[in-house]
Amino acid sequence: SAEMVDQSRVVMLFGAVVLTALIGGAVLVVSFLPMFGNWVGNFFFNPNVQLARSPHADALAASARGDFEGAILEYRDCLERDPADTLALSEIARLHAEKLGDPQAAVAILHEALLREWPPEGAAFLKTRLANVYWTHLHDTARARELLQEIVALFPDTQHAVNARHRLREIDRELSSGR
Repeated sequence: SAEMVDQSRVVMLFGAVVLTALIGGAVLVVSFLPMFGNWVGNFFFNPNVQLARSPHADALAASARGDFEGAILEYRDCLERDPADTLALSEIARLHAEKLGDPQAAVAILHEALLREWPPEGAAFLKTRLANVYWTHLHDTARARELLQEIVALFPDTQHAVNARHRLREIDRELSSGR
């Protein structure tokens, strides 16, 4: 004698199981999986570490707004905090030469900076910037070549010497083509 099963009760139990599974799945997808994903991402990539603000951030923002004088002032503030900041010096010179149309001021800033004692990399970097101002903005080939040759002679085994040799070849190629 087979037992009689109430069909409506089976449908109700099946519906309850499906509904429970849907609710459980929604909770899993909405809350647990994002938490787990964040944990895995933090484990591998560590984005919760606070990034240090660039000391040049205010100067870059002023330059992006077109406030080049303000950017120069911000870079000068950077130099007050860190007198060895060659990037700030380079950017002050670049802004004078390119944005304010005053390459003589750029030359004066870089010459004055090169009178100080610098590590080899810093001196080579500033000399490269000075050579660029002479060549690009003042069209003084002789002085640009002289500075680039100094870099090659004084810092022969550095990337700056390699770049200077390359720039010398570019200058010679441009001169031979009639610039």
